[in-house]
Amino acid sequence: MVRSSARLLACLTAAHAFGPPTRRRPPRTPRRADGEKTGLDAIDELLPRFRRDAGAVDLPKDEEAPAEGAAMGTINDKLLAEIEEAKKGFRVEAPQVDEREDVDISDVNPVQSVLSGVAALATAYVFWLAVGFAAESFAEHPVDSEIYAIQRISTVMRTVVLGLGTLLTGITAFAGVGLLALGGKVVMDPQSSSEGG
Repeated sequence: MVRSSARLLACLTAAHAFGPPTRRRPPRTPRRADGEKTGLDAIDELLPRFRRDAGAVDLPKDEEAPAEGAAMGTINDKLLAEIEEAKKGFRVEAPQVDEREDVDISDVNPVQSVLSGVAALATAYVFWLAVGFAAESFAEHPVDSEIYAIQRISTVMRTVVLGLGTLLTGITAFAGVGLLALGGKVVMDPQSSSEGG
């Protein structure tokens, strides 16, 4: 019994927490003289062609065209003929894709390729550490300014610095992996050739 009355009291308190419900009054409209039109009827007086009552003006109806298609010699046909004529003046061809030629990679020095790949991966790792350091620095030292423009500019600059650093890290890492793969391919099969573009 005590629990149900406590629940009822909690529900009533929650219901009236934001004040008693209020009724919305309809907006007051100025009183008009008898016979004066209000609302949409008044607007209809301004637009007599589109009135909804029986006295509306009917627009003349065009004679129906034959059902088999549009009449020949219409402006649309003339415009379509002009477009087709203009298309003939332009010559658009799909780009020709040459077949890929085999590239001889037997003259690639595998040691140089592997060392370059390792150097690129080491550089990517340094960039990755720098981006992490910049992100931590930005998180630890936020810009405390009440000026909205400074807040927005600092946010944009942080995004640019972190985005460019991440992009540089990714490009360098992919280049390093590619150089390592090239060196490995040359070591495995020194007389091989690769398809290139």
